[in-house]
Amino acid sequence: MAVSTTNAYDGPFSANGVTQSFPFTFTAQSAGDVAVLLDNQPITTGYSVELYEGGGGTVTFAVAPGPGNLVVWLDPDFTQTTAFENGSAWLAAPVNLANDRAALRDQALSRDLKRCMRIPLGENAGTLPAAAKRKGKYFAFSPIDGTAVLADAVSTDALLRADIASTDTNKGATLVGMPGGGTLQDVIVPLTTRSALASRSNRATMAYLLETGRQGYFYWSSTNLATAVAADPAQAFYVPPSTDGTGASGAWVRAATQPGVANITWFGAKGTGADDTAALQAAFQWLNAAQGRTLHVPVGTFAFSTDLRVLQYGARIQGVGGGLCRLMGTSNARIILGQAVVGPADANGLISKLGTKVQDCTLTGLSIQPASNHAGECVLLDYADNTLIELCTIGPFGNDGSAVTIGVKTNWVQWVYIDKNQINVNGACIWLRRPTTQIENEDHFHITRNQLYNGKVPPANGFTPANVVIEGDPSCGYAIWEFELRGNHIGKFMSGSNAATTMTGGLRLVGTDTSGDFRAFHSATIRDNFFEYVNYPIDFKRGLSGAYDTSSIDFSGNTVLSATLVLNGTSTNKNSASLEANYYLQCTTLVDGFRCFFNGYNRWSSVQTLSVQPLSSHRFAHKQATGGSVPGVYMEARGTATATAGTTYLDITHNLSATPTDCNAMPTSSGWTPGFWISNIGPTTFRVNFTDPGASKTFRWTASVADA
Repeated sequence: MAVSTTNAYDGPFSANGVTQSFPFTFTAQSAGDVAVLLDNQPITTGYSVELYEGGGGTVTFAVAPGPGNLVVWLDPDFTQTTAFENGSAWLAAPVNLANDRAALRDQALSRDLKRCMRIPLGENAGTLPAAAKRKGKYFAFSPIDGTAVLADAVSTDALLRADIASTDTNKGATLVGMPGGGTLQDVIVPLTTRSALASRSNRATMAYLLETGRQGYFYWSSTNLATAVAADPAQAFYVPPSTDGTGASGAWVRAATQPGVANITWFGAKGTGADDTAALQAAFQWLNAAQGRTLHVPVGTFAFSTDLRVLQYGARIQGVGGGLCRLMGTSNARIILGQAVVGPADANGLISKLGTKVQDCTLTGLSIQPASNHAGECVLLDYADNTLIELCTIGPFGNDGSAVTIGVKTNWVQWVYIDKNQINVNGACIWLRRPTTQIENEDHFHITRNQLYNGKVPPANGFTPANVVIEGDPSCGYAIWEFELRGNHIGKFMSGSNAATTMTGGLRLVGTDTSGDFRAFHSATIRDNFFEYVNYPIDFKRGLSGAYDTSSIDFSGNTVLSATLVLNGTSTNKNSASLEANYYLQCTTLVDGFRCFFNGYNRWSSVQTLSVQPLSSHRFAHKQATGGSVPGVYMEARGTATATAGTTYLDITHNLSATPTDCNAMPTSSGWTPGFWISNIGPTTFRVNFTDPGASKTFRWTASVADA
C-alpha cells in the first residue's frame, strides 16, 4: 500500500460514557500501531482496532469510555524487520512495506516535534541541569542570551527576582496563579480574622484569610463597592477596610472563586449544631440576588429556626460532604422554594395565583433532617416549576408520635422530579396537593428510585401514615396528566407498630368532598416498586370522604410483601388498573373496588383472596389453565369428551375459577349431527345435551367467562 494520509492522530473526541466507536483517518500497518489516550493517559486494553483498506479505521470499546477527551494516534514500531539476503529477489512488496513503515515513523515524529517548544534557527537553547538540581527552581530565560536558566528569589538573576517581588497585577503573585498582583512573599502571609484583614495597611498585595469556614484569598479593589458591601453584611465576598465600613473607598474582595458559587460557611455558618439562622439567612439572601447561583453546604449540622426560602430561578443548594451535610430546622422551620400568595377569587370562587414563582431549582446531596418531633413538612415546594430533589436524606432524627411529619410537600407546582432520595418520616413521605385555583395545572410528577419509609411510631392525633399522598382541595376540577412512581422501595417500619401504623397507605388519595368524582389521575404509571409491609399499597378509598375516584393506573413489575389489601378502590365501575408481571407475597386480599385487566403473567404466593368482587368483574388477557395471567385463575377451558350409545347428555367438569358465561360443543366424529344444546351451567360443571349417538362418538367442548 501507499501512505496517502499526512495526519498522525485523530481527535480529541468527547468520551461521554455512551459512545463506543471512534473513527480515525490516518494510515497504520497493523492494529498494534494504533494507540489511544484518554485525558493524555494511555489506554491499552478494553478495545479492538479495525483497519480499512486504503487507510483509516475504527477503534471500538467493549464498554464506552469516559468522561474525558479521547485521542486515537499513530504509534508505529521503530524496529527494522525487513532484511534481504545476498542474491535474493528484489521484490516490490517488502520494499514498499519497509518504505511505508519509514514514512509512518516520520509522520509520528513530526507530530510529536510540532508539540515541543522550539527556538528560532541559529539560536542555542542551552542545557538544563540534572533533576536533583532542578527541584524547587523556576524555569526562566536568561536576560543576557535568552537561554533556559533556573533561578529562585535570591538568585543572581535580577530581573526574575524583581518580577517575583513586583506588585504589578501581571507579575508577583500572578506568576503562581493568584490574581490581583502583589508579591509572592506577601500573599502567603496569613491573616487570622476579617478584622485583621480590614485593618491591613498594605493594600497592594493579596492576603489569605485563615478564619474558620471563611478561608480564601482576598485582593484589594479601590472601586466604589458600597452597593456590594451593603448587600453582603455577612462579609462572605467583601470585607471593607476599618477606615470606611461602607466600602465606598474600596474593599477586600474574595478571589479565585467559581463564579456564582458560594459556601454557607463564608456567611458565618459554623455547622456545630448551634443556631446558624442569621448566617443561613444571609446565604439565602445572596442565593436569591441573581439567577443560577449555587450554594454549597459542607459537612456539619447547620441549625436554623426560621424558614429558609428560595426566591430565584435556577438556584441550586448542593451538599459537598457525602451526605453528612445536615440542614436542621428547629421550631418546625422548613426549606421552601417559591412563595405562593393567594389572590382574589373569581365568580366561581376560584382563587388567582400571586407571589413569586421559581423554576429550574435543585436540592442535591443534602441531609435535610429537622430536630425531633418536627411538625409539618421538611421541604415545601410552594410555587415552583421544574424542580429536582435528588440524593438527599429527608426526615427528622426522632419522633415520639406527638407530631405528623411530611418529607416533601407541594403546593403550586409543575414538573417535579424526586429521585434517589431517602425519606424517613412519621406522617407522609411525599404530599402532592391539587389546589382549587383559576389555573389548575399542578402536574407532571416523577417519583423515582427513592427509599420511602413511614410509620415507625403512630402519630398521637390518629393521622393515618402514608408514603405518597395525593390531596384534592374541595371542588378541585382537574386530574394529574402525568404521574410516575417507579423503582422505589416503599416501606413501613416494623418496630413500634400498633393499630395506627397497621393502617398505612402506599399511594393514598385524600379529599374532603362528600360526593362527585375525585379523579386523581388521567395517567398514572406505578412500576418496578417494592411495597414492603405497607397495608394498603394503592389506597384510593379510605382517605376520601364520600367522593369516588375514576382514575386508571398502570401497575406493573411491582413486588408486594405482606399487604392487607393491595388495590383498594371505590368501585369496579369507577377505578381501573392494568396489572402485569407483579409478584404478591403474603397478602390478605389483592383487589377490592378496582376493575382490573390482568395482562401478561402475574405471580402470587400465600394470597388469601384474589378479589372481593366476582372474578367476572375483571378481564384476563390469558385465560387458559397453562400460561394464565394469574396462577390458579382459569377463565377459559376446552377439551374433548365421548358420548356412548344410549346416552343423551354428558356433564362436563370445566374447572374454571368462576361460573362460565359461554359454553359450546362441536362433534368431531364424522357423520354425527347430534344437535347439541347446553344446560345446567354451574360453578363446577355444565351439561351438553344431544341425541342418542347409537355408537360411541366424540365431541369438542369449550367454556369461558366473559370479560368484564
